Amino acid sequence: MEPNPFVKYITQQIVEALDNRFKRPSKHTRSHKHGNFSTRWFGMLPHSLRITWRKMKKIRS
Repeated sequence: MEPNPFVKYITQQIVEALDNRFKRPSKHTRSHKHGNFSTRWFGMLPHSLRITWRKMKKIRS
């Protein structure tokens, strides 16, 4: 008796999803704690403003 291809496909997808869910993400896929949200939603503008602000603080000090 041959298994139904649809059932086989669904079973494979569920197993892959469970495997990916429990795997620990590598260091390269982890996001940085600072600026990830702002960069993701607003682009590089907040990041560039943050860098400029820090440089201006160093110059003034």
